[in-house]
Amino acid sequence: MDYTRLFVEEFKSLQRISPQSTSTQVNGSAYVDVSGFARFVAKFNVGAIASTGTLTVQVRQATSAAGAGVKALIASAALADTGDDQDIWLEFKAEDLDVDGGFKFVRLEIVAATAASIVGAELLGFVSRFEPVVQPATVIASKVS
Repeated sequence: MDYTRLFVEEFKSLQRISPQSTSTQVNGSAYVDVSGFARFVAKFNVGAIASTGTLTVQVRQATSAAGAGVKALIASAALADTGDDQDIWLEFKAEDLDVDGGFKFVRLEIVAATAASIVGAELLGFVSRFEPVVQPATVIASKVS
């Protein structure tokens, strides 16, 4: 491993769902093309879940940015009211996608049922297939000298 490279030169934030209070609905990110990376982590940040609430998070794959042919990539992770203040990390590789079927787009989904939950999510891509990783303008990178 090259220890002179910055974290932001290895990883890229591909998609995020800003922290929000949600109830009885599906909240999802847009579908994003993940063909530029070999490995991924979907990180879901769970805040408070109401005492009667449940929360399901999942990663879905599609053949287009519009969501054509959508299907689950990773089995859902479900939390009940005991899931307050947790992080859920779902890791997957490019070969876990149905690439033979043309699947190269991924979306994060959060489904809250019966009561409000506070949650956010982010999809990180790493092991770039193309060098270097270029961060969007919304990422502020700094290094301690």
